[in-house]
Amino acid sequence: MKSLSIAKGKEGIAQAFDEALTLDPSLMILFAAPSVLRDEQAWALIQEKSAGHALIGCSTSGEISNDGMSESGISLLALHLDRTPLRFASRRITKAEESFDVGAALADELKAPDLQAVFVLAPGTNVNGSGIADGLSATLGRHVMISGGLAADEVAFKTTHTILNETLASDQAVVVGFYGAHIVVSCGCEGGWRPFGPARRVTKSQGHILQELDGKPALQLYKQYLGDKARQLPASGLSYPFAILREDRTMSGLIRSALGIDLEHESLVMAGDMPEGSQVCLMHADTGALIQGAAQAAAEALRTHAGPEENGCAILINCVGRRMVLGIDADEEIEAVVDSFLPHTPLAGCYCYGEISTHTKTGEAELHNQTMTITYITEREAL
Repeated sequence: MKSLSIAKGKEGIAQAFDEALTLDPSLMILFAAPSVLRDEQAWALIQEKSAGHALIGCSTSGEISNDGMSESGISLLALHLDRTPLRFASRRITKAEESFDVGAALADELKAPDLQAVFVLAPGTNVNGSGIADGLSATLGRHVMISGGLAADEVAFKTTHTILNETLASDQAVVVGFYGAHIVVSCGCEGGWRPFGPARRVTKSQGHILQELDGKPALQLYKQYLGDKARQLPASGLSYPFAILREDRTMSGLIRSALGIDLEHESLVMAGDMPEGSQVCLMHADTGALIQGAAQAAAEALRTHAGPEENGCAILINCVGRRMVLGIDADEEIEAVVDSFLPHTPLAGCYCYGEISTHTKTGEAELHNQTMTITYITEREAL
């Protein structure tokens, strides 16, 4: 296996793909700013340069590479796999209620005895990320590693895009499956957020629509916490996610961000399910905790990895809420991840609206928010 990570501005698209093609890649993963994908000439150039090679990707709220965080450009990861077959699939999703069925249908297309891992990218709006993850996990079982994320459009929350080969779509979930005993994939997923305020009971919800907390309209209560920052909803909500608690009020490891608001019904549109009857509390973070969380995610990916490290590469799916909190210090958490891997390990990724990762404790794929999620990939030369 060989891999290469390249980050460029819009003017460097041709050069980035020319460099990637020197590997004769089996797969290219593209994370691109919305402004790049909306530019007809830029997208035509991407199509031209990637023709004849497998390409998967999405729009972002910022791109990640070994050089750190960037905006308005691309981050491209090229992989040449010597012994690993790949299979691709896509499904249209027209409303959030279809999310589980879409995830299950994608899993059905990829399912095979030797399927080892799945990487999924889904729209970041009009979707229930929990449904996508649950549909994949329920169909594939715990032996298949599942990771990926929900596309973003800066912080506009209007139209996101996914990519599969020559197709750019705002309503498609796309997946790639990795097959055979030679490929080794592991995941690490950590946050760094801390709870504050009282625990609240979800007294009314419908899937990812949070309607009431402690019998009160969820949006009304949320605005009380945010104060003046409520004027910037839903973007400001990324800095104040909810933690889903266990019954004993300890942390479950699941965090949910608000991606939209329903003023008429005073509800919050969350990135994933908010189970009715569950307990939640608000969270906040500081720079040090988030950077430490990123390093822990890398350590977890390495600790659970069953293959060699020498030829590995890493995909970083990070939450835009973390970027908003970190501000000018965003590069520091990426540096913490870079320093965790062997020198010159290629890294590529993006800031997004939700992260999908197999949970190391439950073995099931789950939607996360406000986490650094790392997918680490290597290929064994011999069995």
